[in-house]
Amino acid sequence: MASTSNANQSGVLLKDLMLRADLACVVTLDYLLSKISPGIIETYWYPIVSAEKSAILPGQTYNAEIFLSEYSKYNRNTTIKVNGKPYPIKDGLVHFSQRYTKPGEKKYKVEIEIKNPVTKR
Repeated sequence: MASTSNANQSGVLLKDLMLRADLACVVTLDYLLSKISPGIIETYWYPIVSAEKSAILPGQTYNAEIFLSEYSKYNRNTTIKVNGKPYPIKDGLVHFSQRYTKPGEKKYKVEIEIKNPVTKR
């Protein structure tokens, strides 16, 4: 078909082929995941916003990257700490909040530890 089509038709055919290849990849990976952990680890999706700055002054531009992230509610052998303090995991997520009394930049350190259930490392 591509040899007898014009440039526009060839572009559409190529795009169609690329989308079919992407779909085949997703279906294959989904199939392999189901065979590796059938029903044991169910994954979920959550929108994530990663802002360049969490607060801006009037007149400044807010810049952020927004993407969809996959996560698991499976939390056995998992510890999540914020500033060294472990937090409870509910439905695969830790809900962190902190009240600040002074303005300015604030930072916190997050550690996620997942222990191998077989080796305990």
